[in-house]
Amino acid sequence: MHSSMTSTGHSAGAFDAAGWQRMKGLLAEALTLPPSQRPLFVARLAAGDAVLAEELGALIEAAAASDTLLDQPPAAIERVAEVPRIGQQLGSYRIVALIGSGGMGEVYRAERADGHYEQQVAIKLMSDSIDREHAISRFQAERQILASLDHPNLAKVLDGGVTEDGQPYFVMELVDGEPIDVYAERCQLSVEQRLQLFRTVCQVAQYAHGKGVVHRDLKPSNILVSGNGAVKLLDFGIAKRLAPADSPKQTSTRTAQRILTLAYSSPEQVQGDEITPASDIYSLGVILHRLLTASSPYLGVPTNSDYELAKAICDGEAIPPSKAVTDRGLRQQLRGDLDAVVLKALRKDPAMRYTSAEHLADDVLRHLERLPVQARRGAWSYRVGRFVLRHRIAVGVASVANLAMAVGLTFAAHQAYEAHRERERAERHLTDVRQLANVFIFDFHDAIRNLPGSTPARRLVVVKALAYLKKLHSEAGSDERLLIEIAAGYRRVADVQSEIAASNLDDLTGAISSLKVAAALLEPLVAAASTDDANVVTAQQELSEVRLRQGDLMRALGKFRDADEAFRRGLSLAHGLQRADPSIENQLRLGKLYAQQSVSKLYARELAAYRATSDAAIRLFEGVLAERPGDAVAAVNLLTLHRVRNEHLSAVESLKGPDAWPPFAPRPRVVRPPEGRTLIGR
Repeated sequence: MHSSMTSTGHSAGAFDAAGWQRMKGLLAEALTLPPSQRPLFVARLAAGDAVLAEELGALIEAAAASDTLLDQPPAAIERVAEVPRIGQQLGSYRIVALIGSGGMGEVYRAERADGHYEQQVAIKLMSDSIDREHAISRFQAERQILASLDHPNLAKVLDGGVTEDGQPYFVMELVDGEPIDVYAERCQLSVEQRLQLFRTVCQVAQYAHGKGVVHRDLKPSNILVSGNGAVKLLDFGIAKRLAPADSPKQTSTRTAQRILTLAYSSPEQVQGDEITPASDIYSLGVILHRLLTASSPYLGVPTNSDYELAKAICDGEAIPPSKAVTDRGLRQQLRGDLDAVVLKALRKDPAMRYTSAEHLADDVLRHLERLPVQARRGAWSYRVGRFVLRHRIAVGVASVANLAMAVGLTFAAHQAYEAHRERERAERHLTDVRQLANVFIFDFHDAIRNLPGSTPARRLVVVKALAYLKKLHSEAGSDERLLIEIAAGYRRVADVQSEIAASNLDDLTGAISSLKVAAALLEPLVAAASTDDANVVTAQQELSEVRLRQGDLMRALGKFRDADEAFRRGLSLAHGLQRADPSIENQLRLGKLYAQQSVSKLYARELAAYRATSDAAIRLFEGVLAERPGDAVAAVNLLTLHRVRNEHLSAVESLKGPDAWPPFAPRPRVVRPPEGRTLIGR
């Protein structure tokens, strides 16, 4: 293509500023790939620029030098040591090689081993996870999403099952290709060829959106191009199925840890806001920018700082593609229409982006066909320029009389628009700063929670989080959504304070205090008269979670009467929510409360009440499984309920008494329930 895309003729250590910017972009892209794929990435680059490839390889080795097995979490070390997969047979297929691995699973190359016919496939195997229940749920969701999609640019699901050691897997079409940006560089594609390739990506994204699926992790390494130019979109590991249009809208206040590729994530993903197809459109904008310039839209941001990158994504201005390249010819090609197309896809406000991936693809096609692009609609000088080119004589006669008035009106309208834009930017900045702080506090804790010796750092996170929430509360006023978010923050702090599974913070007193503040914030909102208001419903959902945790803590301290009071309050809220909306989620909410209350009743030796509450929980979880057989939350809780019931019956039989049960020692302990689920612990 152009020299800005493939630098040649330089020597090691002699890169100019543009060359080093390109190097930084390539290094960032390489480090998003699994280690096994990085040498291939460098080798393909070497075909066009051996010096650049050599320098990049050295940087990758330096970056990987500190990434040893000792840096991995314990679960990952156990997986490497204990579960060798190469040579293992899963169903009709034998694993022959590891292709790559990520946060949700490992992908292996496998071949058919039953002798019926020859076939090579890819097998995705769920990774070990401390939060196994959530991992199974997400893995099953990915398999169901892929099975529901049928498009020539998507890898097909062929089979699925569970390994002998209990790990779910599914078999899919093997895609032999390379990331779209690597392919474009290696083949030295022109701008037009890159745009045609990108339109195919938009079309398959539009197909998924039409089926109610948002990918949420669109990036070059998930878009492979085969040797014959066929595009395949992969990895729906964190994809989200959208709720039907007629279902009640759920307002999320969750700030839990999210798996995402930050460089391609939208502002709303970084902030933990509602995810829609517009989030994928933003990611497509980043991909298009990289395809055209081989660089990020945020060139000045340090590549080693997630905080600075997230800040730029939420509050910075994307660099137009034409300003990100040094080659004059390429800059001329990108200036104007393509700048406008990319920047429209990268708007901070989802409502201001393209309304669909199809519209983005159409605008790219309009550019290719030399038609005015929709991204520049409303740009006065652009439209007038096009009109003048078509009607030169008529414009020459008519424009003189109206020129002064047109210029004056245009200037006034532009000034008003800029003032409104500045007000919106200031409001968005305040919101972004608030949400960024919330996200980074808790994501930092989740990232270090399993590291040896991390307890002092986690205590500091608690102190900082409480100070942040207190300040936020003082500025919240009557903002109901913000008050609910603050209450959810206090609940998460309580989870950290009471957690003893990973390391011993075990600050039950502090956790009780945090939950008390959360309840005090939510109770006035729940008592509001307008029960149809979405904020009231969200407050009821959050308060029921707070009551569940209060009951857990009181039970852990042996205060069974206080625990029962908390559970009863939570059940009252949960019953009200289910009456208004008899959804599976509300049924699960009820079941979890009854399940936890039943354990409290058991240890309080109120055995009749234990049987009644555990029966209620069992009926609810069985009802969920009847409607949604693959629901992991219901299945795990139902299994635990039956285990505890069997232990009780065994005690009755061995101790020869209907009220027999071992003494309350050791006490039930609270294991922090991950978002969206609960575990009965004792």
